[in-house]
Amino acid sequence: SNDQIQLIHLTMEGEHGVRKSQPFAIEDVSISDGGVNSTPVLWEDGQTSGFFLFQKLINSYQSEIHVVPEFVVYNGSKKYFIRVRQPKGVDVVIEPGSIAPLRTSSQQPAIISLEWIEFDGMTSPLKVDQLGLRVPIVRRTDGTAIGSVAMQTVVGGLDSRLVVKLGEIRLGSEARRQLTIDSGTTMLDDDFLRVRIQWSELRVTLNEGRPVVGKRKAYLESALDRIASDQGVHNRTGFEAKAGSNKEQTWVEARTARGDSNPDERRDAVCSLIMKQFTIDWQRVFKEDAKPGANRSERERLQSLERSQLSIIIHNIRITDDTPGSRIPLVLDSTTSSNFFDLCIRCKGPLDSELVKVDLFDLNLANTNG
Repeated sequence: SNDQIQLIHLTMEGEHGVRKSQPFAIEDVSISDGGVNSTPVLWEDGQTSGFFLFQKLINSYQSEIHVVPEFVVYNGSKKYFIRVRQPKGVDVVIEPGSIAPLRTSSQQPAIISLEWIEFDGMTSPLKVDQLGLRVPIVRRTDGTAIGSVAMQTVVGGLDSRLVVKLGEIRLGSEARRQLTIDSGTTMLDDDFLRVRIQWSELRVTLNEGRPVVGKRKAYLESALDRIASDQGVHNRTGFEAKAGSNKEQTWVEARTARGDSNPDERRDAVCSLIMKQFTIDWQRVFKEDAKPGANRSERERLQSLERSQLSIIIHNIRITDDTPGSRIPLVLDSTTSSNFFDLCIRCKGPLDSELVKVDLFDLNLANTNG
């Protein structure tokens, strides 16, 4: 259709309270999924409006015209409200996990500053009209740095031309402690902790599952007998010759023969994993400041003092074949003086942050020099 369309925007600007766009036809609107392929809308005086159009096909004879803003801001935080401020614009408060549009035009570029209401933190004004990643510093009103936040401008879709994505704020150690004191969330947030679990022996046994339909019907095979049967090993226990016959039993008959008079209640053990001197140790500490607060740089104040370490040690591992009368009852035994499994992981910073810095990942497996 060549009919002209004109958008009317209600506004507090000007004398009439409305602004009109330049007329356009449906053929002038790009057919796309939105984003950067959208068509810009101009006011009657030729200035950019901050709105964009794209045409979405419904079928061969119908289409939809979508009107979207140039920018929306997405609050990626899981618990903090963010107030978005614009120069000569209206402040917008965005809930966690929600989006809100930005008002932009030729006289009002995409410059925003962010404010966290819960702890009086704000960033300096930033231009977000270029694709890319930014990590601005968050400061209090007195200029003290309390953390940082990741901001990324990416290509939009059906909701806008571009999206400004805000990550979770990363607070420094001092700000985290003060926020914990003010909110009173939990008593263990900033405490030194150590948890150790020790077993002299931890045994994991795999029992044979034998669903019985009828007492005279064969049971499901065990894994070990099945392997032995597939490999043609017929001299294992249970594959003895039938009484009065030179014909060898199959693995099904062998498993049936092992059942007692009441097979519905019996669950034979197939194999066991025995871990001796099994230890799990986790601890969290807070490194003491090397410098007094006044002498610490801004970078040092933003770094977290929290340190965590996870250690898992297994001295000996033994795997046994618990099939009655097995010729090889001991499958694996790590008979060494050193630990068979020794894992140590050390992390710097809080474990609930988006990025966790791992200082050490040390795994010694069957290491005689451990």
